[in-house]
Amino acid sequence: MSNIETCISFIEKQSIGTIVNYKQVERRLDEASLQRTTTRKSFSRLVAKGMVKRVDSGAYKVISNKRFRIFVYGSLKRKCINHGVIKDNATFISTATTIKKYAMFKAEYGNFPRLLKTSSKLAKHIYGEVYDVYSENSLEQLDQFEGLQYNRIKIKVEVSSGEIETVYAYVNEHEHVPRNVVFLDKWKDKRRSVNKSDVMRKLRNRIEQQKRMLSEAG
Repeated sequence: MSNIETCISFIEKQSIGTIVNYKQVERRLDEASLQRTTTRKSFSRLVAKGMVKRVDSGAYKVISNKRFRIFVYGSLKRKCINHGVIKDNATFISTATTIKKYAMFKAEYGNFPRLLKTSSKLAKHIYGEVYDVYSENSLEQLDQFEGLQYNRIKIKVEVSSGEIETVYAYVNEHEHVPRNVVFLDKWKDKRRSVNKSDVMRKLRNRIEQQKRMLSEAG
């Protein structure tokens, strides 16, 4: 087990509000593999991920003792345009593939996919990545990022080791699959996403301009 995993496992066993320090973790490590500097860096990483808060030199307050496993399949993946949304608040665990088949296709606006439940025979097993998120606040931020169209539900995926895991994923459970879309199994587009707000603003401006032209012509 890595130093960061050892620290996380230790924090998960503590109550919210407990004051802890890296020496408590070091005593749990085998002396042959003791790396004090690495352990301190691990605690600093847990501060960034929202699991603990530094209150004094070497002392940290537990603010979250849970971890949430998330499956991402589109623009949040590594090297994709929105990876920064999850990068600092999560840890990459493994690549993975969904056990069930879904309809995944390019969204009408922007370079990102939509994932829908479907009974279509064209549905595919979806390739993606699994991350651990360490605080409910980080999870809520992901909820807001994905928006109201998606529900965070539990699904089963097969990770690279071959094990089956139950994880969270953002899936649209109610919308119908549009006609004439290409079903994907892996999202590869890494280009900058189109800003939907900008598209809608330009469209409204064009409509207003046309209205003024018609008004002046009348």
